[in-house]
Parts: sequence; C-alpha cells; structure tokens
Amino acid sequence: MEMKSTHMTDEYAARYFHKMGWMWARLEAMQYDKTWGVLTAKLNEKELRQNIAQEIESRICKEEHTSESDKNDCWWLENGMKKAAQIARGNE
Repeated sequence: MEMKSTHMTDEYAARYFHKMGWMWARLEAMQYDKTWGVLTAKLNEKELRQNIAQEIESRICKEEHTSESDKNDCWWLENGMKKAAQIARGNE
C-alpha cells in the first residue's frame, strides 16, 4: 500500500483538527453520561432517601402518654412512620 502526501492549507488543517477534537469531546461526554452520570444519580438518590428517612424518624412520637387511647394512637402512628422510613430508604 502506497501512501500519497497531499498538500493541506493551514485553514483546512485547523478546521479538520477542530472537527476531530469536537467529535472526540462529544464521544467522551456521552461515555461519561453512560458510566459516571448514572452512578452520580444513584448516589444522589440514596443520599436524598436517607435524609427523608431521618426526617421521618425524627418526628416519631417519643412522649410518655397516660391514657390507653393516646398510647394506642401513638403506637399506630409510630409503626406507620417506621414503615414510611423503611420505604424511603428503599428497604421495602
């Protein structure tokens, strides 16, 4: 196979290498989105879920109740909020 040299103007060369650089950058950006972009989104979602679960758990009823009705209501509310925290964490 014989290679032939061709004369290339400076402007043509600049445009050609600019185009190749642009295409390479686009491919790199697409590859980044396919790999690290997905992982970053998953980490952000996990952190958000953890914050929501902690907020729910901080609001769980922790007071001492004297009447049986208040204890029963608080028990149901506490169990519901614990279940909501589990769902927020993705454990359910």
